[in-house]
Amino acid sequence: MEGEGFSVITGESGVGKTTVCRSFVERLNQEVVAAYIAAMTGLGPLQLLKAINNEFEARSDIDTIKDLTDALNAFLIQKKREGRKVALFIDDAQLLSTAALEQVRLLSNLETTRDKMLQIILIGRPALSKMLGEPSLRQIGQRVSVNYFINPLDYEETVAYIQHRISISSAGPPERFDQEAIRPIYKFTKGIPRKINNASDSKLTTDYK
Repeated sequence: MEGEGFSVITGESGVGKTTVCRSFVERLNQEVVAAYIAAMTGLGPLQLLKAINNEFEARSDIDTIKDLTDALNAFLIQKKREGRKVALFIDDAQLLSTAALEQVRLLSNLETTRDKMLQIILIGRPALSKMLGEPSLRQIGQRVSVNYFINPLDYEETVAYIQHRISISSAGPPERFDQEAIRPIYKFTKGIPRKINNASDSKLTTDYK
């Protein structure tokens, strides 16, 4: 809501970046128009622009970067007139090529004399921060105003997380994981939620048998 240009959210695989960001997008009010795309290896500037325009329901059936950019700019101007903000979330951004990331930077130039018309949130693994620190991408790195790293859960958070999941799935009074079961789960998973889910499921299945 403060109109920042670039934001970067990073974290190890399985820590919950996508879950957190998708949940955030779902809770945005009608003042914000949001598009969420997942980057893929080999996605070039043209294909990226087509994907962005398609998500925003702007014109994407054209085949030049200039025409796609013009169509996106027209979309942004219309939303600005409606008093709405526009946000673009790009997940797995570490998979983007230097050329594609440079195209993302150019999109950040779409602005009025006072405001950015497009806010861009890049989501990825720690390699993304390293990429943005490279000389070839320093112009993006210099524009990042919010940079947040999602840490794995600590032990107490792991306990609370497991109990929360059990509470949601329990048909009756919630069961509780014994501390002797949680400690090896935490040691094995190092607080990564995806690994906690898998390890806890395996533990429940094993004990049931």
